[in-house]
Amino acid sequence: MAPKGSEYRGWLGAEVRQDLAAKDFVRELDPCGFVNDAAIATLGTPTYFGRDQGFDECLLIFRPAVGPNQLSRIKVTTEFRGSSSPKVDLGGTSVGVKAEGGYCIADVPFRNRVISFWTDSLNGSDTCSEAKKFVTAALPQFRTTPLRSESKIALNNTPLARMDPCAALSIVGKNRPRLKVQTGVVPYYCGFMLDSDDQSTAQNLTSTQKTLDMVEYAVKKNETMQVGSARARISSSKPAYCSLDLYLDEKSPRVTTYNSGDPERWVDVVEMSGQTTCEELAKTATAIVELYNSQ
Repeated sequence: MAPKGSEYRGWLGAEVRQDLAAKDFVRELDPCGFVNDAAIATLGTPTYFGRDQGFDECLLIFRPAVGPNQLSRIKVTTEFRGSSSPKVDLGGTSVGVKAEGGYCIADVPFRNRVISFWTDSLNGSDTCSEAKKFVTAALPQFRTTPLRSESKIALNNTPLARMDPCAALSIVGKNRPRLKVQTGVVPYYCGFMLDSDDQSTAQNLTSTQKTLDMVEYAVKKNETMQVGSARARISSSKPAYCSLDLYLDEKSPRVTTYNSGDPERWVDVVEMSGQTTCEELAKTATAIVELYNSQ
């Protein structure tokens, strides 16, 4: 079933609709559900295991770092990325494994995409041996379909995590015969042009989470605007460009200690930008707030 606010899809071509439907499925997945107790046992109990900033990410943090290679964290992501990494056989599954930029990345096939495991070392060591053991132990999870709605972890199953990032188009995209949508590879991103012949109608939306400290600081700097029942932090405002962070659930922050070790208050946020004025961008923000509050 298509998510709420998907009426705009009827105005698009079949190929784009198919891509949007594929991303609906990805948003239903629980990235932490691809980790099991057996995988964790290969390294030891993490200090933190749960949501990361991106809705399509799960994070495990080890303090202190573990093993001779000082592995400090593992990130699991459902974000699509083509895998050209050399393949190795892990438990009968062909997995792409590659050391890159201080990380080891293991790409495990799942349906018609991959789930990626990123291991990180405090001292820059190659952690691919640890990644292989971890992934091999986690492979039974790939015979299931871990769903965000059934997560055993206190994950980010928020209204924005479930919401189509392009949903606002069902309001602002009406009567736009040259509407063009580009979803990219990230299931929580929506890029569009209300008029494919007019670059000034291009906008970019990314669903994510941020701390309340950022918008509270912006209030002191007089860098916010009210959008319906929500506030937006104005990141940049120029005659032909605007970027906003739209804060959607300030009254219900999720407190976590995963990053600094100190309690942090995280809320749903839509990062917005466009080659237009902030007043025009606010029209899309108003539509997002309306749909978000109606869930």
